[in-house]
Amino acid sequence: MRSLASIWTRVIVAVLFVAAVGIGGAIYQHRQAADAKRHADLNLPNEFPLDIPLYKDFRVVDSSVGQVKDGRTQVTLHIQSDTPPAALKDFYNDALLKKGYLQRVYISIPTGDELDMANEKYYLKMTFSKMRKDKHTVVEITLYR
Repeated sequence: MRSLASIWTRVIVAVLFVAAVGIGGAIYQHRQAADAKRHADLNLPNEFPLDIPLYKDFRVVDSSVGQVKDGRTQVTLHIQSDTPPAALKDFYNDALLKKGYLQRVYISIPTGDELDMANEKYYLKMTFSKMRKDKHTVVEITLYR
Protein backbone atom coordinates (compact mmCIF):
# COMPACT_ATOMS: atom_id res chain seq x y z
CA MET A 1 0.00 0.00 0.00
CA ARG A 2 1.32 3.39 -0.93
CA SER A 3 2.06 5.80 1.80
CA LEU A 4 -0.03 8.90 2.23
CA ALA A 5 3.07 11.07 1.54
CA SER A 6 3.64 9.30 -1.79
CA ILE A 7 0.03 9.90 -2.86
CA TRP A 8 0.18 13.58 -1.87
CA THR A 9 3.48 13.98 -3.72
CA ARG A 10 1.87 12.64 -6.90
CA VAL A 11 -1.15 14.93 -6.46
CA ILE A 12 1.07 17.98 -5.95
CA VAL A 13 3.18 17.11 -9.01
CA ALA A 14 0.03 16.68 -11.12
CA VAL A 15 -1.38 20.03 -9.94
CA LEU A 16 1.93 21.79 -10.64
CA PHE A 17 2.06 20.22 -14.11
CA VAL A 18 -1.47 21.41 -14.96
CA ALA A 19 -0.63 24.90 -13.66
CA ALA A 20 2.57 25.02 -15.73
CA VAL A 21 0.69 23.99 -18.88
CA GLY A 22 -1.94 26.66 -18.20
CA ILE A 23 0.68 29.36 -17.64
CA GLY A 24 2.54 28.27 -20.79
CA GLY A 25 -0.66 28.54 -22.80
CA ALA A 26 -1.39 31.99 -21.41
CA ILE A 27 2.15 33.16 -22.26
CA TYR A 28 1.78 31.77 -25.81
CA GLN A 29 -1.56 33.57 -26.26
CA HIS A 30 -0.06 36.80 -24.92
CA ARG A 31 2.85 36.52 -27.38
CA GLN A 32 0.45 35.88 -30.26
CA ALA A 33 -1.60 38.94 -29.31
CA ALA A 34 1.57 41.06 -29.02
CA ASP A 35 2.80 39.77 -32.42
CA ALA A 36 -0.57 40.54 -34.02
CA LYS A 37 -0.52 44.07 -32.57
CA ARG A 38 3.04 44.62 -33.82
CA HIS A 39 2.06 43.42 -37.30
CA ALA A 40 -0.91 45.77 -37.29
CA ASP A 41 1.21 48.68 -36.00
CA LEU A 42 3.70 48.11 -38.85
CA ASN A 43 0.83 47.89 -41.36
CA LEU A 44 1.97 44.48 -42.63
CA PRO A 45 -0.06 42.52 -45.17
CA ASN A 46 -2.30 39.82 -43.68
CA GLU A 47 -0.37 37.25 -45.73
CA PHE A 48 2.80 37.85 -43.68
CA PRO A 49 2.80 35.18 -40.93
CA LEU A 50 2.79 36.11 -37.26
CA ASP A 51 5.40 33.49 -36.38
CA ILE A 52 8.19 35.20 -38.33
CA PRO A 53 9.98 37.57 -35.97
CA LEU A 54 10.36 41.26 -36.71
CA TYR A 55 13.40 43.10 -35.40
CA LYS A 56 12.57 45.69 -32.76
CA ASP A 57 13.55 48.82 -34.72
CA PHE A 58 12.06 47.87 -38.10
CA ARG A 59 10.11 50.52 -39.99
CA VAL A 60 8.18 49.15 -42.96
CA VAL A 61 8.56 51.50 -45.93
CA ASP A 62 6.61 49.45 -48.47
CA SER A 63 5.05 46.02 -48.90
CA SER A 64 3.49 44.03 -51.71
CA VAL A 65 1.65 40.76 -52.20
CA GLY A 66 1.50 38.81 -55.44
CA GLN A 67 1.49 35.40 -57.05
CA VAL A 68 4.51 33.71 -58.63
CA LYS A 69 4.33 31.42 -61.67
CA ASP A 70 4.05 28.21 -59.65
CA GLY A 71 1.00 29.56 -57.78
CA ARG A 72 2.69 30.38 -54.49
CA THR A 73 2.01 33.68 -52.74
CA GLN A 74 4.89 36.14 -52.57
CA VAL A 75 5.01 38.78 -49.84
CA THR A 76 7.77 41.40 -50.02
CA LEU A 77 8.62 43.91 -47.30
CA HIS A 78 10.95 46.91 -47.73
CA ILE A 79 12.19 47.99 -44.33
CA GLN A 80 14.53 50.52 -42.74
CA SER A 81 16.52 49.83 -39.58
CA ASP A 82 19.19 51.57 -37.52
CA THR A 83 20.85 48.21 -36.81
CA PRO A 84 23.95 47.15 -38.81
CA PRO A 85 23.36 44.51 -41.52
CA ALA A 86 25.53 41.85 -39.84
CA ALA A 87 23.58 42.12 -36.56
CA LEU A 88 20.27 41.75 -38.41
CA LYS A 89 21.59 38.72 -40.30
CA ASP A 90 22.70 37.13 -37.02
CA PHE A 91 19.33 37.87 -35.39
CA TYR A 92 17.37 36.22 -38.22
CA ASN A 93 19.74 33.29 -38.56
CA ASP A 94 19.51 32.51 -34.82
CA ALA A 95 15.77 33.17 -34.44
CA LEU A 96 14.75 31.16 -37.50
CA LEU A 97 17.08 28.23 -36.73
CA LYS A 98 15.38 28.00 -33.31
CA LYS A 99 12.01 27.84 -35.11
CA GLY A 100 13.14 24.89 -37.26
CA TYR A 101 14.16 26.74 -40.42
CA LEU A 102 17.17 25.57 -42.41
CA GLN A 103 19.71 27.95 -43.85
CA ARG A 104 19.68 27.57 -47.65
CA VAL A 105 21.98 30.39 -48.75
CA TYR A 106 24.28 32.83 -47.00
CA ILE A 107 26.21 35.37 -49.06
CA SER A 108 28.28 38.24 -47.78
CA ILE A 109 27.97 41.11 -50.24
CA PRO A 110 30.02 44.34 -50.19
CA THR A 111 27.11 46.34 -48.74
CA GLY A 112 25.81 43.71 -46.29
CA ASP A 113 24.44 40.17 -46.24
CA GLU A 114 21.94 37.94 -48.00
CA LEU A 115 20.32 35.08 -46.12
CA ASP A 116 17.82 32.53 -47.43
CA MET A 117 16.04 30.19 -45.01
CA ALA A 118 13.21 27.71 -45.39
CA ASN A 119 10.95 25.34 -43.51
CA GLU A 120 8.10 23.11 -44.69
CA LYS A 121 5.75 26.10 -45.10
CA TYR A 122 7.85 29.13 -46.10
CA TYR A 123 10.91 30.17 -48.05
CA LEU A 124 12.43 33.47 -46.88
CA LYS A 125 14.88 35.52 -48.92
CA MET A 126 16.37 38.36 -46.87
CA THR A 127 18.84 41.07 -47.87
CA PHE A 128 20.39 43.42 -45.31
CA SER A 129 22.45 46.22 -46.85
CA LYS A 130 23.81 49.65 -46.08
CA MET A 131 25.62 51.97 -48.43
CA ARG A 132 28.22 54.30 -46.92
CA LYS A 133 26.15 57.36 -47.73
CA ASP A 134 22.96 55.89 -46.23
CA LYS A 135 21.94 56.57 -42.66
CA HIS A 136 19.79 53.42 -42.34
CA THR A 137 20.17 49.76 -43.14
CA VAL A 138 17.83 48.74 -45.94
CA VAL A 139 16.15 45.37 -45.46
CA GLU A 140 14.18 43.41 -48.03
CA ILE A 141 12.33 40.31 -46.90
CA THR A 142 10.57 38.23 -49.53
CA LEU A 143 8.47 35.34 -48.31
CA TYR A 144 7.11 32.57 -50.50
CA ARG A 145 4.27 30.43 -49.16
